[in-house]
Amino acid sequence: MESIGALGRRERQAWRGPLWRQRVRWKLGLVRLVERTGDSDRPVAGKGRGVRRAFSLTVAVGCVFLTGCGPLDRAELSRGVETLSALAAEGQLVADGVASDRTKTTYTRVHARTLADDAGHEAEKLADAGVQTGIERERDRAVALAQQLDDTLGELETFPGGERTGAQVHGDLMRIADGLDRLTSRLAAPL
Repeated sequence: MESIGALGRRERQAWRGPLWRQRVRWKLGLVRLVERTGDSDRPVAGKGRGVRRAFSLTVAVGCVFLTGCGPLDRAELSRGVETLSALAAEGQLVADGVASDRTKTTYTRVHARTLADDAGHEAEKLADAGVQTGIERERDRAVALAQQLDDTLGELETFPGGERTGAQVHGDLMRIADGLDRLTSRLAAPL
């Protein structure tokens, strides 16, 4: 086959026509169109700029929405505590199943890990948030209870087949749930 340099002007134009454009590089998740000209591949002018602009705009808008809208208020803290209460109740069900030898070891381990991760995430979220004046003690108590919940569920994850451990974890989760209920009622009380 002849090299492109040996072709005349019309043949070179036909060679570089739209039929010879092909997708050859996948770079940063974006497909770049290149034009084949002999041994070198050079980017086709203007292709991919719109995608880059749209991606940059999307990232910028996402950053604005993720920065948060202010300190943690009473209602938001209450929702976080309710989430922890739900995690504790679900953990009690799993621990009760372990205590009465009704659950599989694998299910217990995976479910306890999921619940513990959720409790840990909630603890981090509450600890990192700025709070309104007057609810700092409640926030600190919620973080402490979330950490206890995470540790207790971690025990169930570590010993998923022990009936004695299941009974102990069930009792610990009941105490944590009672503390979360008291905290919820304190947050619901008028100022």
